[in-house]
Amino acid sequence: LSLSLSLSLSPGRKYDGKGRLKEWGTKESADKFKEKAQCLVDQYSEYEVEGYKVDGNLTLGENIADNGGVKQAFKAYEKWVKRNGKENTLPGLDLTNEQAFFLSYSQIWCQKKEKSTDPGRNGHS
Repeated sequence: LSLSLSLSLSPGRKYDGKGRLKEWGTKESADKFKEKAQCLVDQYSEYEVEGYKVDGNLTLGENIADNGGVKQAFKAYEKWVKRNGKENTLPGLDLTNEQAFFLSYSQIWCQKKEKSTDPGRNGHS
């Protein structure tokens, strides 16, 4: 859910509640959004995957969604820990629970893909 909400913020911030093209936020919030978005563009444009340079502008919407989603999921995990107490760490792994959280998140990106897929140029980093 948080990934979908984050994904809607990139283009969605330019539309009002009735779907009309209308900037509904303040100039200050739009400027802050653009500043943070540019930070992600710069970060992802530095990555190279299988010999392909990632186009941070092309992947921006997905990067905003992915980063927003994992950020909200981690906040929810931290809230759960405050209510329920810290869990035991996983046996056999020399990782904190926080490290295990992000490692498990990274595993969703481990997949088999066709050689013809050009990483970082299809909207996904």
